[in-house]
Amino acid sequence: MKTAEKLGLEAAVFLEESFGVLCELALDLAIDREGRIYVLEVNPTPAREVFARSGDSSTYRKALVRPMEYALWLYNNKGAPWMSYTKIRLPLPNLLVPR
Repeated sequence: MKTAEKLGLEAAVFLEESFGVLCELALDLAIDREGRIYVLEVNPTPAREVFARSGDSSTYRKALVRPMEYALWLYNNKGAPWMSYTKIRLPLPNLLVPR
């Protein structure tokens, strides 16, 4: 059985290889009683207000900051030879916000 995290990463890689660089994705998942994970849909932008309303200020802050860090990283690496919009294999950026 794949974990939800692994499934999410595989979906992101597939979508970036198919459509080019994506900043972020929101996956809606379902898990059945046997523990099987299903992708219901993938959205291009997550609903950040969920984190604000839940009181999880750390995750809310990351949800706001990480896309900006990623955009800056892409800008700083725009001339790199791997910046192609077909068959992308981006190295992960060194993000500034601690996980």
